[in-house]
Amino acid sequence: MKRLRAESAGTIDHVLCWAHARRKFYSYWELSESEDARTILDDMRDLFRLEELRDSLSKKGFLKQRKNRAGPVLEDLKNRLTSLSSQTPPGLAFGKAIAYTLDNWELLVRYLEHSELTPSNNAAENAIRPFVVGRKNWLFSATPTGACASAILYSMVESAKLHRLPVYDYFYFILRKLPYCRAEAEYTELLPFNLTTETIKA
Repeated sequence: MKRLRAESAGTIDHVLCWAHARRKFYSYWELSESEDARTILDDMRDLFRLEELRDSLSKKGFLKQRKNRAGPVLEDLKNRLTSLSSQTPPGLAFGKAIAYTLDNWELLVRYLEHSELTPSNNAAENAIRPFVVGRKNWLFSATPTGACASAILYSMVESAKLHRLPVYDYFYFILRKLPYCRAEAEYTELLPFNLTTETIKA
């Protein structure tokens, strides 16, 4: 699951992950080798492959191309799922996978509205895994304020890793600079995507 702040409304949009929906069908296909499940998995694979357009297009161009090309795939997939839902007992694993996908359809396709989002949330889940594994070691985050501070710090750590910055050097650098920041632009300059390893070690 992903959450993206909508700049225009100041709200948070709820977005679901296709990898989670796919996993339910894949588990069923492994047991049954169902042709219907295989076809659904192929459609989902096509959605993921559209992400390859990202590297060759501008953000605006990618957003448009991905949405246009995903449209027929999603229409075909939804029609297939709707047809199968009337033929598949809801108590079966396949029925549950179909119901989950159809019930959450609007949240699953919402990623198409933002170029920053991908159909899978696996990268974000992998980034927070160290925090989840070790959370019993920092139970002092027992208040909303503490949880917020923790989330900010871990976001900074993972963002530094994402941009290949040595985490210790990054924090050492910004902690020396922060007391002298006055304007928002000066704080923005200290974000990981605006820095390089050479800059923070200079």
